[in-house]
Amino acid sequence: AEAARQFGLTTQMPMRPVYATSGRSRTMQIGELMVGLRHAAPSRLLLAGTRAGRAYAALRYLGSEEVTASTIETVKERLAPEEFTRLVAERRLMPAWLRDLLRPFVAETEPALV
Repeated sequence: AEAARQFGLTTQMPMRPVYATSGRSRTMQIGELMVGLRHAAPSRLLLAGTRAGRAYAALRYLGSEEVTASTIETVKERLAPEEFTRLVAERRLMPAWLRDLLRPFVAETEPALV
């Protein structure tokens, strides 16, 4: 939810931060803040630690019913060109619905990806 908010795709504010992890699920207290760590499949951790990865997390959070070509355009505007290219380059590892939405951007990000 936080990644989607950061990209301007939603105004929803999470009550407490929750992060995907390859480790076990647990809750940690940092100062007065409670932070959730939720185990996620490797496919959900694609591009982890990058802006492109945050964009991917935001799109996955919104899901196939919410993400449109316009949503992808918004993400593109908020990412550096090299990060958007990185996101599009990894589309083969993404769910089919997202891969289909990214396909029109392949030619403009890098002709070699076609």
